[in-house]
Amino acid sequence: MKEFASSAMIRALQYGLRLQGLHLNDWPVTERAHVSISDKRSVIVSIISKFGHQALFTATDGISHMPSEPLLSALLSATDIDDLLRRWQRLGRFSHSKNTTEFRWVNQNTLIIDHVSRDPVFGEHPTWFEDAVVFGVLTNLCEMLGARDLTARPVAETSGSAWRENSLWQNITPDMTLTPWRISYAQLTDSTEETREEIEHQPSISTEDRLHQLFATDPARQWSLEGSAKQLGMSKRGLQRHLRAENTSLTASLLKIRLKHATDLMNDREMSLGEIGFVCGFSDQAHFGRQFKRFAGITPAKYQKEVLNAEG
Repeated sequence: MKEFASSAMIRALQYGLRLQGLHLNDWPVTERAHVSISDKRSVIVSIISKFGHQALFTATDGISHMPSEPLLSALLSATDIDDLLRRWQRLGRFSHSKNTTEFRWVNQNTLIIDHVSRDPVFGEHPTWFEDAVVFGVLTNLCEMLGARDLTARPVAETSGSAWRENSLWQNITPDMTLTPWRISYAQLTDSTEETREEIEHQPSISTEDRLHQLFATDPARQWSLEGSAKQLGMSKRGLQRHLRAENTSLTASLLKIRLKHATDLMNDREMSLGEIGFVCGFSDQAHFGRQFKRFAGITPAKYQKEVLNAEG
């Protein structure tokens, strides 16, 4: 199966190798093409065999040097680390991954992340190198989101030596079990206030239009009534009252924006329907297809085909 998440992962590793002055022949992807999961695994194994385990971890830093693209923007629009990891879990559902990422908080700034099979009984556990790439990329994403003074290490690293510190990889021990993984940081930069101030000072437009403007800033977010009201500078009850007066609801307004965003993205020949569904905030591919067909009367696949055919 070819899918968008594997190709994004390979692009990140490619940038990461370049940062180290390293080159791997026969990359299976360029730009934003889709590649198979087996091709992704082949690339990761090749990096380890040719350059070593340290190079693989350092290659995951490439995600912070990639040009902006919808998938990365959807992840980095997260409000905090918890939101980021929930978006990552949802990405796994869209990419049909056999593995999933679980996490739990130890305290306000420390969490444990585990990379496990979706089928704990009969499923095959992720390999060491798959764990390495997932943890490396997630650690980078946490830093990109604003986690300051971050340190990361396998829980099995009983000496307490950090594998990630000062934005550098170090002390990599190839024969050590990687999962679960421990991440700690001092603080997280808050980047949500600017959006709130822009939206709330527009009293001349309807509440639904204000909501549409808000949702359009991050369609991938799982917007709540309380969170939306706070962003608009309103009370929860006040927002409910205004929406009832306009014969709409938070759910209907959010769905309208997600579907509009999805139809706009279907003009992009390089984006798969899975990627479109993910960046627009749908739960999974089935949810996207169901809601879109109810809205347009045809499936997303047929709609995209007609749009692209019309363009020639």
